[in-house]
Amino acid sequence: MVLAVQRQPGTNTVEVADAVKKASPYFPGPITGFVSLHLLYDRSESIRESVRDVKFTLVFALLLVVIVIFLFCARSPQP
Repeated sequence: MVLAVQRQPGTNTVEVADAVKKASPYFPGPITGFVSLHLLYDRSESIRESVRDVKFTLVFALLLVVIVIFLFCARSPQP
């Protein structure tokens, strides 16, 4: 049995995935006796990884900008 959950347009994919994961233990008891639940594909994982990559890139870029400004100010002649 395959259960595909799709988000509605305009909703947050990560929030929908979290809500489904949170609700999965509450599926009816008789179903879980005969059917095992396996997650086949979770798009929220790739979205979370992309957000982490963007955050890292922003922090790294900010650090590089600060270093370049510091080096520029340190090497500029004083009046």
